Amino acid sequence: MRAEERRALVLRVAVTEFGLRGYEATSTASIARRVGVSQPYLFRLFRSKKHLFTATADFSLAEMCRLMEDAAKGVDHGERLAGCVRTFLRPGSAHRDLLRFQLALYGAAGDPDVAVVARRHYETLWRRVSKATGAPDENVHGFFQELSLTIVRALLDE
Repeated sequence: MRAEERRALVLRVAVTEFGLRGYEATSTASIARRVGVSQPYLFRLFRSKKHLFTATADFSLAEMCRLMEDAAKGVDHGERLAGCVRTFLRPGSAHRDLLRFQLALYGAAGDPDVAVVARRHYETLWRRVSKATGAPDENVHGFFQELSLTIVRALLDE
């Protein structure tokens, strides 16, 4: 497997691991073990745990945006925001790891470096949802309120 492919695999695993345990409690050793690489190799791909976490945030953001934009495609204009929320409400949704990671990202925002990434992540997600749905700001605001509740419901109803 090429380094680029291995890096993508690490990011997918990191979404799950950080989402389950949070930034502080997740060890890079557990991520390396799940990927099947050594911890030193992991640090060749990512300079530090914080670098891995912020790269995971960028990966998560891209996935969240893709899912939201896909949910809005081919749906009546007035139903686009609801379609985006439904994406994450499906029972057994494979997107739970992304939802957990969202909570972990915002929970780790006490670190100033992570806060910058979390803020950028949230603002980008807002812009992309707004653009994909064509909804006015007040509706997008309501969407993010609903998404927050959806995240909690989805994780509690597992």
